[in-house]
Amino acid sequence: MSNSLELAQFLLKKAVDLDEKGRWTESFNYYQEGVTELLKYVRTVPRKDDQLKIREKIETYIGRAEILKQKLDEKKKMGDYHEQVDIKNNEKGHSYEKVFGRFLDENVKQISVTDPYIHNKYQCYNFLHFCTLAVKNCRNLETINLLTTKANRPQNAGQADLEMQKAAFKQISDSLRQNKVTLNITYSNTLHDREIVTSTDWIIKIGRGLDFYHYEPEFSLGFLDQTLRRCRETVVDIFHKSTLVK
Repeated sequence: MSNSLELAQFLLKKAVDLDEKGRWTESFNYYQEGVTELLKYVRTVPRKDDQLKIREKIETYIGRAEILKQKLDEKKKMGDYHEQVDIKNNEKGHSYEKVFGRFLDENVKQISVTDPYIHNKYQCYNFLHFCTLAVKNCRNLETINLLTTKANRPQNAGQADLEMQKAAFKQISDSLRQNKVTLNITYSNTLHDREIVTSTDWIIKIGRGLDFYHYEPEFSLGFLDQTLRRCRETVVDIFHKSTLVK
C-alpha cells in the first residue's frame, strides 16, 4: 500500500469522525488534505477502472466538504457558530496548526493576541511559533497586535526576566518586519483574558493561552515540532463574532 493511500485513509477517517461530532471546520480541513493525498495516489494507479472508482470516491468527499462549507457559512450568517476542542493532559498531536491554523488564511490581514503570560523564554518561543504560523498561512497579513504583561526583573530564579522579554520581542518584531508584518505590543498589569481575534472575525479562546504545553528543553524533539509535545489540559472555544452579536 502506498504512503499516499495510507495517509489519505487516515485523514479521511479523521474527517468523517470530526464531521459526525459536529467539528466542521476541522473536518473540512481533513477532507481537503485527504482528497489531496488521494489525488496523488490515483495518478499511480495503472488500471483505468480502478482510477474511475477512486475518482468517484474523491468526488464524494469533495461534495461532503462543500456541504460543510455551506453549513458553516449559514451558521456564521445566523450567528450560531461554536466549536470546542478538549485537550487532555499529556496528549500529543495538538500543534497550533491543528488546533486553529485553519482560521488563519489568506483573508486575514490583522490578528490580535491577548495573553498575559508571554514572559519566560519558552513562552516567547511559543509566541514565535504562533507568528511563524500566521505569516505562513496568512499571505496578506499586515499586523499582529499583542496585549500582554511585562515580565518582572529577576529577584529570584522563579521570576521572568524583563530584559530577556524585551530582547525576544525585538527580535520577533524585526523578523516580522522583514516579512512585511508589523508587530504592535501593548502592556497591561491587570490582564487575565486569553484570546486570539482575526480581522475575519474569528475568536479563539484558549483556557491556558498559547502556553498549553508542558515545558520541553530546547534540544528535545517537541521543542521544534509541536505535534510531539505533551499538552496540559485545556479547552479551546472557537466562535465567529456574529455569534456574539444578536
